[in-house]
Amino acid sequence: MTGANNPTRLTGWLRQETANIPLLYRLNIHRRLALSFIFVIVVMLVGIGVLLWQLHLIRAQVERLNGVNEELIEVLHVHTGLLSVYERLGVLARSEDSARLLKESVTLRAGLLDDAKRTLGVFNHLPPEVKVDQTVLPTLESIERTLPSHLDAIKALAASGEWEAVRIRIERQVQPLESLSSELVKDVAREVEQQRAQAALNISRAERRIFLAVTITGFVTLLMAAGLGVAITRSITEPLGRLVEGSRALARGEFRHQVPVIGQDELAQLGQVFNATAGRLENLYETLRNREETLRQSEERLRTTIDTIPTLAWVTGPDGSVEIENKRLRAYHGLPEPPKGEERGWGWTAAVHPDDRKELEDHWRARLVSGEPGESEARLRRFDGEYRWFLFRGSPLRDERGNILKWYGTNTDIHDRKLAEDDLRRSRAYLAEAQKLSRTGSFGWSIPDGELFWSDETFRITGIGADTEPSLERILQQTHPEDRAMVRQTLEHAFHNGTDFDFEHRLVMADGSVKYVHVVGGATAESSGKRELVGAVMDVTAAKLALQEIQQLKEQLFKENLVLREEVDKVSMFEEIVGTSPALQAVIARVSKVAPTDSAILITGETGTGKELIARAIHKRSRRSARAFVSVNCGAISAGLVESELFGHVKGAFTGAIANRDGRFKVADGGTILLDEVGDLPPETQVKLLRVLQEHEFEPIGCNKTVKVDVRLIAATNRNLEEDVRAGKFRSDLLYRLNVFPIHVPPLRERREDVPLLVAFLLQTFSQKLGKSVTQVRQDTMRRLMEYSWPGNVRELQNILERAVILSTNNVLVLDREFTLGVDDARAPVATEALWPVTSGASSAASASLRDAERRHIESALAATNWVIEGDKGAARNLDIHPNTLRSRMKKLDIHRPCGEAADGESAYRVKPPS
Repeated sequence: MTGANNPTRLTGWLRQETANIPLLYRLNIHRRLALSFIFVIVVMLVGIGVLLWQLHLIRAQVERLNGVNEELIEVLHVHTGLLSVYERLGVLARSEDSARLLKESVTLRAGLLDDAKRTLGVFNHLPPEVKVDQTVLPTLESIERTLPSHLDAIKALAASGEWEAVRIRIERQVQPLESLSSELVKDVAREVEQQRAQAALNISRAERRIFLAVTITGFVTLLMAAGLGVAITRSITEPLGRLVEGSRALARGEFRHQVPVIGQDELAQLGQVFNATAGRLENLYETLRNREETLRQSEERLRTTIDTIPTLAWVTGPDGSVEIENKRLRAYHGLPEPPKGEERGWGWTAAVHPDDRKELEDHWRARLVSGEPGESEARLRRFDGEYRWFLFRGSPLRDERGNILKWYGTNTDIHDRKLAEDDLRRSRAYLAEAQKLSRTGSFGWSIPDGELFWSDETFRITGIGADTEPSLERILQQTHPEDRAMVRQTLEHAFHNGTDFDFEHRLVMADGSVKYVHVVGGATAESSGKRELVGAVMDVTAAKLALQEIQQLKEQLFKENLVLREEVDKVSMFEEIVGTSPALQAVIARVSKVAPTDSAILITGETGTGKELIARAIHKRSRRSARAFVSVNCGAISAGLVESELFGHVKGAFTGAIANRDGRFKVADGGTILLDEVGDLPPETQVKLLRVLQEHEFEPIGCNKTVKVDVRLIAATNRNLEEDVRAGKFRSDLLYRLNVFPIHVPPLRERREDVPLLVAFLLQTFSQKLGKSVTQVRQDTMRRLMEYSWPGNVRELQNILERAVILSTNNVLVLDREFTLGVDDARAPVATEALWPVTSGASSAASASLRDAERRHIESALAATNWVIEGDKGAARNLDIHPNTLRSRMKKLDIHRPCGEAADGESAYRVKPPS
């Protein structure tokens, strides 16, 4: 009975001891549990540590026993070896076989020494717990040290045949060693017995300590676990019981019930929350009772709101019967205010158009079954009998359980939108028909999602079925292989960058035919920010075929005029250089040869012969024609400024140099520079010019930095530079550099046959400049102009003709009467017949364009055939073109037969005005 009450008493004691522990209520529940587990684990770890310590002691004793056993075994092994040596030597001595003794003594000696060394090694590695007898090691060392000498003496005596001495030696010296080892074995055996007894005692003590440690640790662990369990359980169950009691009080409606709160743990916090919640529930209960009345008032206000909202609104019950219709809806139908509480049910469907009624009823009945919001379109009759389109929308109101309480809905007037949609459909139909007639399709490409839209005409143009999903890859499959990369690149660039595009490409149709399409489009942005590519596809196959036919005709016309153009190029290759004389043609030939090179050129000739025109012609036909042509008149610049003009200067280089200035060579970098009157350069400038020619570099005045230039140099002069070299006025090395390719421009007196061409060109120029129309030159006037020696060359001819055009009052050239033209006596008069070709050729050769050169060539051919166009001897046969083509060109170039007489009855030249 007493034993049965012990657990109850223990439990009661634990409850009493843990009833008022404030620390438990200050800690959170998870911390209480964690500390309990930690205490239990620490106690268990202490017990385990004690057990491990005792097990370590037992292991040390076991190692000690193993050590002493090994010590005894090794000593016995040495003793056995000595005993075996002693007995074997005795046998060999009695047999008096010296050979066997000598042979086996070596083996016995080696084996005995190995046993002694192994024994010493084992003793040195014994555990520290094993106490070795102090006499063991010296005895073993003595045996190891004396035995070899004894064996050597025995072998010596056996070799000399003194067997008696051998036997005495064995008895007196070897036998004592065996006795010594026997005593050693006895001592070690006694020591081993003592060590074994001590180890057994120690092991027995350790076993008792292990038993006590296990028992105590288990009891303490169970005691602590039980105490902590009771304490923690009580600290949790008591607050929970108070919370349960509080919950029951709330269920009974006792909102003022408060739960006692002890400590600061989670349950204490839950109790505080429970108390606060109970207070709030009391307030909410009072508020709820107050709001019931407010809800009733809100329903009245809702009805008023529905009546006043600017749309047709209604409320139905869960079965779809109408409960409320606002004033606007009743006014639309022309219905009076219904009595309070009266419902219309489904009578509202009578106002729906008969064609729409069934569809609308089916739709809303399906919504009532599914409980999902819905919308539908139908025509609703107005009070005046007119039907208008409305959008019916309804949405359910549900309670907290999901049950439908009411349906709220509106009817929105969409009549105008419906009419607009009808107009839009008609517009789309018209657009589709227009696209079909114009063979133009449209497409849209949404940039965010890549969706494509094609019109019906686009499907027809591409030959792709309307049921096929349009895509970029699909159209690329039908694109001509040569155009596929271009189409992909253009469309992808427009798609990613939103840029406009305009291109043409070919489509390979299913029957193998090729269709040409023109695609144009651009990016648009909607109000929502969505971007889209919108474009059109036009079938331009017919236009392309017509264009190809035109191109073929154009190529045919080009071939017909090819010969004509080649002849024209032969006659006039150079702009503004007028003349066909052999002397001038020789100059032009040299210009044609040297122009493509970068060689230095020296142009010589009298003043007014057109040296600068030759230089410009060289530049225009060189690879530098796209760069600058700079002309410098060296004779017009003072000697002190010519170097600055050519090479430039820096600020402050001399008086008046207020800023940096690039020279003409720097300006002409990459192009051509003409040094006119190069013989007038001062000597110091000639040295610098020589460096430019040699090194293509120079230093501006006042600057120590070298400037690199790439300039083609053309020099011109009317002086004899060789005479200047001999006179010391011009450097010979500079002349050699300049005179790489000399060109001499002949004076006008050496090419008199070019005078009519020059007269025609200059008359056209001055007539256009002065606003006159001088188109005829008398025969005698032309003869006088050709017979004159022209010391001023072409420049003098320009001045005389400009003065004559000013003085002329009609279309006939009149020379100044105060100016007398001298005749070159060294030259015979020119026959009148020599002037005849100028009649037709002057006006054509004077023109600077290919059009005028073509006119000149045609007029020459016509003059040679006496203006006969057709036939074997006609101009068309000579030009190798069709007569109709020749007539067309004559009409286009305004070519007519020359006039017969001048105003005074003399023969005259008809000079064509500039084209």
